Amino acid sequence: MRDSTDGVSADEVAKRIGVSRVTAWRYLERLAEDGVVRRHTDYGKTGRPKTRYQWR
Repeated sequence: MRDSTDGVSADEVAKRIGVSRVTAWRYLERLAEDGVVRRHTDYGKTGRPKTRYQWR
């Protein structure tokens, strides 16, 4: 996550560390609330926008 210039999604984190997407999302949201990571919304062409996370 620190090496990513455009951030990572909860799905990407989950696959890398071997946990469910929901578990990764919960931890990322907690880190965002604590100010450790920054969240931003990635609006693609179709479908639901993805939330991406970056280290501050």
